[in-house]
Amino acid sequence: MHRCKRFLVLLEQQQQQEQQQEQEQEQQQQQQQLILLRMMMMVVRKQTAATTAAREIPAAAGAAAGAAAAAGAEAAAGAAAAAGAEAAAAPATTTARTGETEADTETAAAAAEEEAATL
Repeated sequence: MHRCKRFLVLLEQQQQQEQQQEQEQEQQQQQQQLILLRMMMMVVRKQTAATTAAREIPAAAGAAAGAAAAAGAEAAAGAAAAAGAEAAAAPATTTARTGETEADTETAAAAAEEEAATL
C-alpha cells in the first residue's frame, strides 16, 4: 500500500512538472510572438512614416515651387507692365513732338503689350 501511495505521489509530481513545463513553453511562445508583433509594428510605422514623408516632400516642394512661380509671374507681369507703359509713353511723346497720328501711338502700345506678354 505504501508503494502504491508513493507511486501515485511521484506520478502526480511528474504530471505537475509536465504541466508547469508546458505552461512555461506557452508563455515563452507568447512572449516571442509578442516581440515579433512589436517588431512588425515598428517596421510598419517606419514604412508608413517614410511613405508619408515621401508624399509630403514633393507636395511641399510643389507648393513652394508654385508659390515661387506665382511670385515670379507677378513680378514679371509687373515688370512687363512697367516696360509696356514706358514703351507706350515714349511713342506718345514722340507722336506729340512729330505730329504723328494717335493710330501710330496705339499700334506702338499694342506692340509693347504683346512684347511684354511674351516676356
